[in-house]
Amino acid sequence: MISSRDREAWPFYPPLDEGDMDTLVAIGGFIEAGLANSSLYASLEKANRELEAYNHELEKRVAERTKDLRIRNQELSREKKRSEDLLLNILPKETADELKKNGFAKARLQENATVMFTDFVNFTKFSSQISSEDLVAELDHCFRHFDRITTKYGLEKIKTIGDAHMSACGVTGEGGTAADVIKAGLEIRDFIEEYRKEKPENLREYFRIRVGINSGPVVAGVVGLKKILF
Repeated sequence: MISSRDREAWPFYPPLDEGDMDTLVAIGGFIEAGLANSSLYASLEKANRELEAYNHELEKRVAERTKDLRIRNQELSREKKRSEDLLLNILPKETADELKKNGFAKARLQENATVMFTDFVNFTKFSSQISSEDLVAELDHCFRHFDRITTKYGLEKIKTIGDAHMSACGVTGEGGTAADVIKAGLEIRDFIEEYRKEKPENLREYFRIRVGINSGPVVAGVVGLKKILF
């Protein structure tokens, strides 16, 4: 600005000396540096915005992947629990745990087991009086109640074959006592007595049940590779 002033102003402003020129050069350098810094700052701002957008997209992808993994883990946990529940429906917990850990379960002698066996009177004749679907539905209804009763008294359900329901206590060294088995047998008998009252007169004779109970030593173990039986 000083160097471009009008000649008429020179008397009032002395000519520039060497120091003034150095000052102008320094000022020019500062201006140039400021412009360069401004350009660099703009580039950095752009890079930061791009980096923030990339981080946001990355966080979004991580969150989605984490959600997918969490859902998958929940599904696996449900499947694992379903499998374990199914195994516990087949075997006592102690035996199931041993089977999962070792791949097999050793047979064990239990000195004080009590076994209860129930079956319906004239079941063969009864099965010819109703349809197969109704017959299975009747057995399912009765056995569901039997299962609740035996579980209530700490018995292990062993198996069902046709109209027969077998359960026991003491086969794993734990659970109910012989007295509990007797209580369960009496409650099963009472349930059938009440249930038969709901049936038509011509079918009541078939809703009678026999209950057999015996105590003593048994050997308990897993038999076979498929459709295992305890």
